[in-house]
Amino acid sequence: MTGVEVLDVSATGMLLACDCALDVGHRTQVRMVLGRDPFAAWIEVKRVAAIDPASPRGSRRCLVGAAFTSLDEQSARALHAFLPRTHGDIGVG
Repeated sequence: MTGVEVLDVSATGMLLACDCALDVGHRTQVRMVLGRDPFAAWIEVKRVAAIDPASPRGSRRCLVGAAFTSLDEQSARALHAFLPRTHGDIGVG
């Protein structure tokens, strides 16, 4: 995916803005840096909404809500260190 911006990260998933509409159920891998630590996770798209529904389909930017489906131990530690302590335990297999 190109043109993707991470808007929010939680213990269970993330909110993205992207130039393409992804289908609910689509799975992909996300790689980025959280704080100073490398992070990689498989995500599944749970919700998609056009930011400006009046825009022509080809130029539509979308909000994508995605859930983490798989994290390795290093990425789980990076996520835990990045999030405020109020998010509790992270248990993604």
